[in-house]
Amino acid sequence: MKSPPLTMLIKAASAVILFSSSLFFNFYLPQTPGRMALPTADLIGRLSIWRWIAALPLTVISSSYGVALLLTGFVLAAFFAYTVAIILQWNRMATGRGIVFVFVTSVILFSLSVLALPNFNNDIYNYILRGRLAAKYNVNPYVVAADQFEHDPVHPYANPQYTHDPGGKLPLWMHFNRILASLTDNSVPFMLLLYRFALLIFNLANAVLIGLVLKKINPRYLLAGLIFYAWNPVVFTSGQSKTDTFAIFFLLLGVYLHVREKPGIAFVLIGLSVLVKIVTLPLLLIYLGAQIRAGSLRRMVPPLVILAAVTAILYWPYWHGTATAFMHMNYALKPAESSGMMLLRQILKVVFVAVVLTLAWWQNGMTGRLLLGWTLAFLYLAVLLINFAFSWYLINLVAIAGLMGKYRYVLITTVICMFSFFYNCWYMTYSSDFHVREIYTIPNILIYILLPITALVTGLALVSWQRRKQLAGD
Repeated sequence: MKSPPLTMLIKAASAVILFSSSLFFNFYLPQTPGRMALPTADLIGRLSIWRWIAALPLTVISSSYGVALLLTGFVLAAFFAYTVAIILQWNRMATGRGIVFVFVTSVILFSLSVLALPNFNNDIYNYILRGRLAAKYNVNPYVVAADQFEHDPVHPYANPQYTHDPGGKLPLWMHFNRILASLTDNSVPFMLLLYRFALLIFNLANAVLIGLVLKKINPRYLLAGLIFYAWNPVVFTSGQSKTDTFAIFFLLLGVYLHVREKPGIAFVLIGLSVLVKIVTLPLLLIYLGAQIRAGSLRRMVPPLVILAAVTAILYWPYWHGTATAFMHMNYALKPAESSGMMLLRQILKVVFVAVVLTLAWWQNGMTGRLLLGWTLAFLYLAVLLINFAFSWYLINLVAIAGLMGKYRYVLITTVICMFSFFYNCWYMTYSSDFHVREIYTIPNILIYILLPITALVTGLALVSWQRRKQLAGD
């Protein structure tokens, strides 16, 4: 079924709004006073395209309130266009032209963040620096702190919060990180672009895998699911600079092989995602529970052995006793910044373990039940355990919720993404030197209470609306 001309026009307008928003987040916002005060702003003059962008005759607002209004406006516009695009494609069979349009738009949005100004965010410099510790200096980043190599050209741009102590992501990322670092010289702009481009490839692969999975399990939702992932502002701005993209690749590859009825290989691949970022460990446990409930316990023994062997092999070059394993277990869910939240968060962690075990036992071997369990687990993490300003953690939730094709979870995820993305942009834009009087003065503890309530009420309202619509149709 071909899209009516008006539908195509609105979808194109949504893409244009998202394109404009991407330009704002990647190139305009980094030139505001708060972001220009970062050390990474010094890199703008070291690459011709960045110099050209900075030299454009744009009026960069220096008023903190002006920046606040612009930021708010672009976040709202981006998520409005994103939501409209999803609604337009909801439950509509994909056409070849539609798939090409969505994918090409995704490539453009992802590519803009590859070229984003170097002060867009700081975490990627810590990845590069730790990769260089392993590749250039032949030391173990899990044992040696990056501050011991202050002479390295990347060190001035890394976040000092993470350079004092040894650490880093899990070993599969560290191996990949080491490979990337070995391909670079001492040019920081080149290193940055290489890492962003590598993550771009995996992010595009993620979009392809989502399309393949949806084609298999829910073809009428294929285009809406692709838009839900690839046009999400969190995904197209952060996906090219965060390790979550690499982890999700293995997770989605595991889902694809699961729907192809290869659960053993799927289990190993989902385990590999854990070896990038431990945040996907609950999904592995739920998947194991699904296989056990389906009566496949004996069939899962070989994959368990293989995953254990792969884990040992990946850890071996960086192993430094049990302290390495404990470091990564503790790295998964850091305590809140506020000491007053510590007790609450410890309680929430215990409850989360119970939730994961319940979701694992609740499985019945069906793909829909599995994806629902994963989505509920990530919703719990996103709302109650992960720092709400770390919006890139939601990429995992977007990838999984997007496979379900359920209005309520798409809406809840979109609402959470919008507020978290705004909070993240606000956090990165303002500092003690460039600030505004707080627009919101809600204590963090109320955010942890109000967000799940808002998400629950939104979901219940949507379910009620759908039921009334069904009754009216009957």
